[in-house]
Amino acid sequence: DLWDPKVRLFSLIQVKPGEEVEYHTHIGESETFFFLSGRGIYNDNGTKVDIVPGMVSFTPSGQGHSVKNTGTEELTFIALIVVD
Repeated sequence: DLWDPKVRLFSLIQVKPGEEVEYHTHIGESETFFFLSGRGIYNDNGTKVDIVPGMVSFTPSGQGHSVKNTGTEELTFIALIVVD
């Protein structure tokens, strides 16, 4: 069976220049991002990190994050949310 009820989201996300995925907290689930292209700022519980292609982030349950595109092209990444 290819369907896994623990996987809530597995998607390609594209954020336009100047836009963002606002800060949010995950409860009862974790989220992993794999950044494919573009530039931006990743906020990991208040710690800000420059996004570069190939970077991977992990946000466990009870923690929060956001992503802002600070570049001139789309910021593209894969997001995976897994329920605890």
